Amino acid sequence: MGVSCKEVRRDLSDYIDEELEPFARVAFETHVKECRECAALLDGTRNVIRIYRDARVFAMPDDVRGRLQQRIRDGATPSRRAFLAWTLSAAATIPIGLQQGSPISGPVVVSNDSKEKVFHLPSCPKLEGKPRFLSVDEAVREGYTPCPYCLGKNRNGKKG
Repeated sequence: MGVSCKEVRRDLSDYIDEELEPFARVAFETHVKECRECAALLDGTRNVIRIYRDARVFAMPDDVRGRLQQRIRDGATPSRRAFLAWTLSAAATIPIGLQQGSPISGPVVVSNDSKEKVFHLPSCPKLEGKPRFLSVDEAVREGYTPCPYCLGKNRNGKKG
């Protein structure tokens, strides 16, 4: 008995992790050999796993590395909330830095008065001080990271 495309999608993770029973594994492999869409899905998933395992692909930007090293040297112990916000901001620089499907596009705003290197959507209520407009590329080049509030608001499909 063969398996369907739906079953391949359901069992893909178990197949890659080599956790399928031998009979199910043979049926899975037979289907993938005959179905171009499922073969492409399997190859694509393996490629994503390979990319995420390669630390060189997502190397930490130098400015982030410098700020992290400085914080460690200073012995600062940030609150858990500040650490989570900083981690989210640092992680958000990956898609923006790679310019692949950036979740924020168009002009962004930074505060000339703030010591924090965070950029916002123009309508962000978290923005304080005198605003300066930049493109996302310029903001990232200058070492700014996205505001976690704006990033979440934008991902939920809401526009400023």
